[in-house]
Amino acid sequence: EKIAIFNKYNINRISMGVQTSNDNLLSLLNRKHSFEDVRQKIKLLKDNGLNNISIDLMYSLPTQTIDILNETIDDFLSLNVPHVSLYSLTVEENTVFGKKGYTSLDEDIEADMYELIVSRLESHGYINYEVSNFSKPGFESKHNIGYWKYDNFLGISLNASSKVGNARWTNTNNFNDYFNDYNLRIENIVLSKEDMMFENIMMSLRLKNGLNINEFNKRYCCNFIEYYSNALKNNNLYIHDGYLKVKNLGILNSTLLDFMQ
Repeated sequence: EKIAIFNKYNINRISMGVQTSNDNLLSLLNRKHSFEDVRQKIKLLKDNGLNNISIDLMYSLPTQTIDILNETIDDFLSLNVPHVSLYSLTVEENTVFGKKGYTSLDEDIEADMYELIVSRLESHGYINYEVSNFSKPGFESKHNIGYWKYDNFLGISLNASSKVGNARWTNTNNFNDYFNDYNLRIENIVLSKEDMMFENIMMSLRLKNGLNINEFNKRYCCNFIEYYSNALKNNNLYIHDGYLKVKNLGILNSTLLDFMQ
């Protein structure tokens, strides 16, 4: 019945929060599905002509080891879906995991896990087109690429965020308030030109294709090369065919510090 609705409204991408194929970890995450459930549902989708499927893979989970992650990657590859999104888990003190005494995995182990995922997915034909997203050719997320290119967007419903021009806001999270006035906001920020420039860089450098320097210059009426001459001395950055790119996406955060003027 739900698949008929997908077809009726021409829904052409399905996202599934799979997280891991290890049922013990799924239970630890308080997920109600098993990996066998995932296999069955993906088969059902494909049998009904819905092949544009994206699944989420979580790593740096409590008790997760490299061996367990390797098995999960094997299982994910066996699903043969065209898009995979990565999420690492950070354990905060007041979260459920924190209260149970779990801590975040060692940073070096987390980095090893990330590199393992990148290596294995790329060896099976996936393109690491954004720091945490992989796709087969032609299956990149057009919706999310808009965020990474720092385009405007409108969020509709409770607690949804929006960014239009130099304004960013978040809707109220109170249903009655929103029902009576959907313009009520719990956050309303006016961004400076420098704020927008940095955020644009921060988002666009997540992409494998990088930041289009010519578009940046037109958008902010500046000379990118001159304005960020010091930041561009970073050895993790290079320019190719008019795009600023990052050599190692795994150390993007430290690279971005040089752009905080």
